[in-house]
Formats: sequence, C-alpha cells, structure tokens
Amino acid sequence: WRASRLLGKENYFCQRRFHNIYENNPGLFPKNETALAYLLSFRHKSTEGILEETASFMQQRFPDLKNWLDEMRGSAKTCLNRACSFYRDCFYQKARLAAENSDLIISNHALTLSPPAWFPEFQHLILDEAQNIEDAASESYSRNVEGEQVIGILSALSTFLSGEKSRNRISAEIRKMMPEVKKLWQQFSGGMVRLLPEYGTININDLKRDNRWPELELARQNFQIAWQELETQFGKISTDRTDELTDKLAERKLELSGLQLEFTNLKEDLAFVFSPQENYVSFARKKDTSRNPQPRQIEAWLARAMPVEVDVFLRDRLFANLKTLICASATLTVSGKFDFFLNRLGLSGLPDVTTARLDSPFDFSNQSILAIPRNFQRYDYNDHPGIFVSALAEGIKRTALALGGKELALFSARSRMEDVYGKIKEDLEKKGVAVLCQNIDGYRNFLVETLKGATGDMVLFGSKSFQEGVDISGLKAVLIEKMPFPSRSDPLVDARQKAVQKKGGRPFQDYILPLAIIGLRQSFGRLIRNKSDRGAVIIFDPRILSDYPEVLDSLPECSMVIEDTPAFYQKLADACKQL
Repeated sequence: WRASRLLGKENYFCQRRFHNIYENNPGLFPKNETALAYLLSFRHKSTEGILEETASFMQQRFPDLKNWLDEMRGSAKTCLNRACSFYRDCFYQKARLAAENSDLIISNHALTLSPPAWFPEFQHLILDEAQNIEDAASESYSRNVEGEQVIGILSALSTFLSGEKSRNRISAEIRKMMPEVKKLWQQFSGGMVRLLPEYGTININDLKRDNRWPELELARQNFQIAWQELETQFGKISTDRTDELTDKLAERKLELSGLQLEFTNLKEDLAFVFSPQENYVSFARKKDTSRNPQPRQIEAWLARAMPVEVDVFLRDRLFANLKTLICASATLTVSGKFDFFLNRLGLSGLPDVTTARLDSPFDFSNQSILAIPRNFQRYDYNDHPGIFVSALAEGIKRTALALGGKELALFSARSRMEDVYGKIKEDLEKKGVAVLCQNIDGYRNFLVETLKGATGDMVLFGSKSFQEGVDISGLKAVLIEKMPFPSRSDPLVDARQKAVQKKGGRPFQDYILPLAIIGLRQSFGRLIRNKSDRGAVIIFDPRILSDYPEVLDSLPECSMVIEDTPAFYQKLADACKQL
C-alpha cells in the first residue's frame, strides 16, 4: 500500500531552468555566496524539491532569494517532459511517477480541482479545510489576463526566433509584425491603467460605463486583430522545414508548442474576460507595485472572469464520478448547522448526505476566554478620519501590556493592519514588547517561526492568511480587530449576493454573515493548539453582542469577559490568571 504527495508543476524546483540561468545568465543569481550555496544545497539535498519548503530564514536574510526561486519554478507551458536532459532527475516527474503508482495521493485544492490530463482516475475523495472549496473552485475555473502577459509572450517569441539557424522568410515576417503588436498592446494596456481606480477592484460592466471606454474597446479590438494575424503567421513555423530549426529539434518543437498554446490562451482569455458568459463576473484592478523597485506601470494591471456559483462546476467536473466524498473541517457549521456549506457547494438535498459534528479534544471552557469590550468604538465603513483605527491601536496596546506573552493580532484589511502597527510599535517596544507586522518585518513563514521561538513579550500582526494553517502553541492571546466581513468592493462577493437575492434569499443573512462567522471561527482556532495551551480571544467588535447573536452560538463554549473599557483590560488580565 503506497501513499505519495503531488502538487502542481509550478510548486517544484526545475532543474533545467536552474541550469540554463546558472550557465547562461549567472548575473541573475545572488552575489552573496551564502545564498548561492543554499540554492545549490537545496537542489542536491531536497527529496521533493518543493519550493515552499525552502527555509524562511534564508528568504528573510536574502530578500531577493524569493524572486530567484520564482525563476526556478516548473511551468507546464515550458516543460520539455521526456525531451528534457534533466528528466531523470526532475522533482516533478519523480512525484508524478510516485502518484501514478500510489493507492493514496495527497494534494492541494488547486490540483484536485484542475488535475493534469495524465492524473489517475479516482472515486474516493477527502477534502480537508473544505470551507475553502467554493473560493478555490472560483479561482481554479477563472480566466485571467495580466498587463505583463503579452510583453512576456513577445519576449519568449523573440528568444525563440533568435535560436533559429537560418533567418527564413516566416521569421522575418514575424519580426516585422512584433513592434506594431507591442505598440497596440501598450495603447490598450496604458488605457486600462488610466481608467482603473488607484485602489480596489472594479466590475468590467462599471468600467464600460466610463465615457472613455469606447476608445479603449477599440484599442482592444485592434490589438486582437493584430494578435490573430501574428498567431496565424507564427503557426506556420510548425509546418515549416524542420532543418530550419536548431539541432535540439525535440526541445524546439516543445517550446514552439508551448508558445502557440500561450498565443491561443491569451486570445481566448482576453475575449472572455471582457465579454463574460452567464454565471461569470469580470473585474479588473491595478497591481500593487509598491514593493517593486522598478515597476512597469503601463503593464501593472490584472483582469479576471470568475464563476459566481460553482456548484455546477463541482458537480460536473469533480463530484460526478465519485463513490465517496468526505468534506472535513473544524469550521463547516454556522450555529451548529451545515446548511450554509451544503447549499454553497450544491450538496443540500442530495441523497445519502450524512453530516456529523465531532467533539473537540480541547476543553475550551477551562482553557480559553472570549473577551469583548462592550463599549468599544464600533467599526464604520465610512470612517474616513480613522476613529476606529485609533481606538483599535489603543485597545491592542493596552491588551498587550495587560497580558504579556506571545500574541497574534488578526486583521481583515492590510491598510488598517499597517496603520495600527505604525501607531503602536514604538510605544510597545519602549515597554519591552516586540511588535512584528506581516510584509513589513518579513514573510509569513519567517514571522510564524519568529513568534514560535520568542521567549519574551511579542505581538505579531497578520492578515487573512494567518486565519488558518498557522500552528503556534503557547499563545497568550489572539486579538481580532472586528468581524471579518468580506470587502464590500469585491465584485465576486457582490455578484454572489445578487445571485442569492435572485433566488429569493437574503444576501446578508444567507451569505455575508455565515461567511464572516466561519472566518471568525478560523481565527478563534489559532489560540488553542494543544491541551496545555491557555489564553484569550479578544474581539474588538461589540456588534457581536447586540446585532449578531448567531456569532456566539457558533463559537466554542468558554469563559467570557464582557466589560466596558477601561476596566475591561484589568478584568481580562485577572481572568487569564485564573486559567
């Protein structure tokens, strides 16, 4: 009986890409010999070659290492498979071979939802962290176009053409067409950047209401015509005389096939995103270039078309051939019921659906405290002066000083997280409390390891990615800024609400609130990781007490501290001492 792990190709270290860059463009590698030695060591010592398992402290010590590792990622578009000279040593191919001969394959949601063509058929499926399947499916079945995409394809095309032994007529014609195609793309791409809001996402339908849209749409159509002509011309290379290619014929043919696929995908995705089908929502946004030292602004945007309701996709592409489906998670219920989860995945009403709630191994009533400052400043969406942020900064500071130890502060919005961090870091560190913030002081894995190893007082600020998959024993507190409602400006969330309403449901009660409760339960779960842990979950949102009684029904039964500030902080400290 055999079990193996398999991820998507992009998760693996590619031996060929490493070799080509190391041999042909060593300037891309770190000048520091320690970092280079680490890359070489990882290449030779890693058993699976999964890039996410590179040491977080090395990425923190050498910030550019993450970019270099990205250059080493495998790619389905450029993989040469058996034609590759590194095929026998390929980490991905070894994982594939193991998977093909396994009784059990352990994978992630992304590969499970969109497996490669060769993937073994399966009839039994266990989905862990199943509360994420709806979003994972929308992500997996989306269509995307990025500003950098065309420039990247044209660059790869130029490299491909430069590798030919002879300058044939077709190659010359393609080279002649490329500058005009690039110019047309830059006209469209530049128009997108000018039309998109500085922050946040915008529905493509709203974008089309702008009086500048007709000009932009014309630019897109002109580009698509030129792109089609270039694709047609490039397609002739595959039927051209093979002796006009380099002597590495197999490798060249695979490169050619990959490029032609990219041409087709870009053409189809661009048309789809800007003219989406029913049950899809299209939106666009500018990409964050604040941490890119040399951003190319004209290309810094992303447009996507995502399915709104995924139940049909899941039924047809994943569930239809299954004999057994097990969905597991600590956070599938709202107020003790599975209705929300079953409805979202299209499982409600199906025969032979069995649900079960299993008792936790932890004694929450004696290990944990739920604390809510009753008179705390309520969050207001239109809080432009930042009243809530100021109150939150004071609340987190006073809690950290009252409790001490290791604490995790979770935020729904990166901007608020960084604002609060800026307000309290200096004050707390003067009083002996270290303060770390995601993306400012390091990457997620590095910060988690730092908090795990802390021996003094420390508060770690994290965003939504810290709500799950983070296992830090010994926390004194988890501080939650507010109910984690999804962003009002998210077009996918908006489209899902409209779909609920169209079916006669209540968008807030039937979708938004259950989603927030599940997110809150995930955050609560960061506190107690073993039977010796003791601590408090503090939620700076008194609306839970007055407006959302369903929340308390969904959280574990535990001791509670409900008090007005400023007495709240001392009462919380006293209660924690009794645990």
